[in-house]
Order: sequence, then C-alpha cells, then structure tokens
Amino acid sequence: MKRKKIAGVVLTTLLISVFRLLSPGQAFCGGYFLVDGIGLEGKLEIGRSAPKGVRSADAQGWSSMDGMPLDFKTTGDNRVAVIRCASHCLTNRGIAIGSSVKEVLLTYSTPDEEKVVNDGKKVLIYKGVGFLLDQKESFVEGIYIFPSGIQTKK
Repeated sequence: MKRKKIAGVVLTTLLISVFRLLSPGQAFCGGYFLVDGIGLEGKLEIGRSAPKGVRSADAQGWSSMDGMPLDFKTTGDNRVAVIRCASHCLTNRGIAIGSSVKEVLLTYSTPDEEKVVNDGKKVLIYKGVGFLLDQKESFVEGIYIFPSGIQTKK
C-alpha cells in the first residue's frame, strides 16, 4: 500500500513537470528562439539586411517589427548590428526573460563584461549575447544579441 502511494506521488510529480515544460511558460515555452550571435534565424539576423516593413527608428536608433517584441539597430549600410528583446524570448542555451541570474551564471558562467546602462540596471555580456537584469539583479528582464565575433573589453 505504501509503495503504491509513493509511486503515485512520483508519477504525479513527473506529469506536472512534463506539463509545465510543454505549456507556455515564462522561461521554457512560447515566444521567439534567439541564437547567440545570430538572432532570430531566417527573420532578423545579425549582419544581414534589415527586414522590410519595419517601424522607423526611435530617438535612440532602435527600429522594431510589427507584432514582435524585438527591436534592432542597424549599421550605415542597413545591416542588423544588435537585437533587443523585452518579452517572450528564449536563447539557444535555455535562458529566457524571467530566468534567474543564478540560471544565467550556471549556463553561461562568468560574464566577459558587466555594464551598467543609463537606468542603472546591469547587463551581463557574453560572446554573442547579453542579459539585462532587473533593478534588484535577480532575474533577466531583457536579452541582447550581438555579433559573436566581437570581443568585449575588460
């Protein structure tokens, strides 16, 4: 009788875990899959021409695509230089908006560089990707995709 109860608890826990992974969630499912150093494959890629039909750049130079939470900056020859995502994005290494800083450090290790942006928030920078942290530096609030060939200065 006791074994059946334990087996039931284990099975229930396993099923709940599977459903959480398969259902849309903050850090695991849904949204846009960004590849470090590349971006959104086939749609918005670092080094490629900017897509057509985008909203013109704002005062800071960020352009956006209708219906997508992605913004980007371009070079003088209209190639995508950096991509920014503020919601519904997941990197190829499993870090998403809402992931904890601990998850970032376990997955990506020590950042190549840390910067503080104008609003006082910290950005952890790695080769090809950066993570904007919330004010308390406890979770990921934004994801940046950079060219992977660029080395940051320490």
